[in-house]
Amino acid sequence: MDLERSDSPNMTTHIIPADEAEAENDVGSSSSSSSTSCGSQIAEVLVCLIPVPIGILTEFYPAAYERPIPYQTVEGDDGDQDIIRSLVYDNPETGETVSSVLMFALGIAVPLVLQIGLAFCVKKTRAERLGLIQKIICVYAMAIGLTHSITNLSKLYVGYLRPIFFEMCQPDGDYQECTGEHSSEGRKSFPSGHASLSTCGLLLFSLFLEDSFGKTAYRKSRTKPHKFVRIVSVLCYTPMLLAFFIFLSRVHDNYHHPADVIGGALLGGSIASLIFDIWFS
Repeated sequence: MDLERSDSPNMTTHIIPADEAEAENDVGSSSSSSSTSCGSQIAEVLVCLIPVPIGILTEFYPAAYERPIPYQTVEGDDGDQDIIRSLVYDNPETGETVSSVLMFALGIAVPLVLQIGLAFCVKKTRAERLGLIQKIICVYAMAIGLTHSITNLSKLYVGYLRPIFFEMCQPDGDYQECTGEHSSEGRKSFPSGHASLSTCGLLLFSLFLEDSFGKTAYRKSRTKPHKFVRIVSVLCYTPMLLAFFIFLSRVHDNYHHPADVIGGALLGGSIASLIFDIWFS
């Protein structure tokens, strides 16, 4: 019995070469991997942004711990009770050398923009640049957000009086309550927000410069450094001179006691070092 084979004109078979199939699989896998990586980077940035609104909200919370108004009463020559103010908190308000807006610009915004700009110089490929920019944003958001939040919560809990407390407080006749419009601000001396935030922002910038151009950069790349690398590493920390000036100005302007700026600088510097090390080590 003969078997007849009939070919149907409507049925065609297309064979894909093995190398083309593998190439298509590689492209699909690469696209999926890139999409997953991009999604994880965005998620990480969003998580790092969480402390930022907390710091902003605590900035405008008015109620700080109310310490008693520091005064003494002595009997005068005429038999009346005279009130003596504590001179530690009775300094004149002379204005701010570095306002909050200027501190934010010089200590946080400008260093952040400069770092993002330098990312295009230290990295050659687009993927490397985007990865570095993502790390920079994460580090700044997390470090500044934590510093701002902890600083403000500490101010509210401690309620330490500023050197210009009496001028802000404007106490009533019995020295029991404040009548001044900004009396709550007079109770937010420790720690200094100018010191903590400017130290944090400018130390992050200094650490980035050293990591990109100083000894750390050559150590990571395992290349032989040039003979002036130590001097370059020292110069990378010159932005800290600006931070030093900012928190010195707070003592000069009678807005903070020396301990306030030291505490703020230690807080901001510690958080900056910790967060930078986590992302860049």
